[in-house]
Amino acid sequence: MESLERNKYYPCAYKEYIIKDGKRIGKVVREIFFILNKQIRLARRFVSGFIYETDATFNTNKLRLLLTTMVGIDNTGSTFPIAFLFITSESAKAFNFASKCLSNLVFYNCLEPTVILGDFAKGLAASIIAKAEIDL
Repeated sequence: MESLERNKYYPCAYKEYIIKDGKRIGKVVREIFFILNKQIRLARRFVSGFIYETDATFNTNKLRLLLTTMVGIDNTGSTFPIAFLFITSESAKAFNFASKCLSNLVFYNCLEPTVILGDFAKGLAASIIAKAEIDL
């Protein structure tokens, strides 16, 4: 996290407690979200009220974490990266975490994206459905 902050990223981490015999024995990081200030500005301008696409790559690092990339489309039709995540799985919990980070850092006072494009990850669909139910 310190390395990301030193390099001007805004990182967020999702941590869970490790429980053994009913006692907390430590914490483990499950997901790491990171975004640059320039990405925030572009996302607020071109993704707010519009669309972003997300997908994960497999086995690209020693820890075997999935690298998830979110991209938007600017006014010239070019794609640009919005944010990056290292996640342990394409679960609803991971996508909920990503959505919360985007809401807190990017879309805190403007429209959320209207369309989220992704593959057939069950976690992404479950996360979108849960968020839609809350917003109703």
